[in-house]
Amino acid sequence: MSSEIRLSLEEMRYISLVQDLTGATIRDCIVDEENNTLIF
Repeated sequence: MSSEIRLSLEEMRYISLVQDLTGATIRDCIVDEENNTLIF
């Protein structure tokens, strides 16, 4: 059984933005709307 991480379009946009700004390689993004927070 293989598990996959599926990113939404919104998450992919945040990842792209952070990578462009910092040069860091981002592997995952969690949008926590309840706490108004992004976790990379």
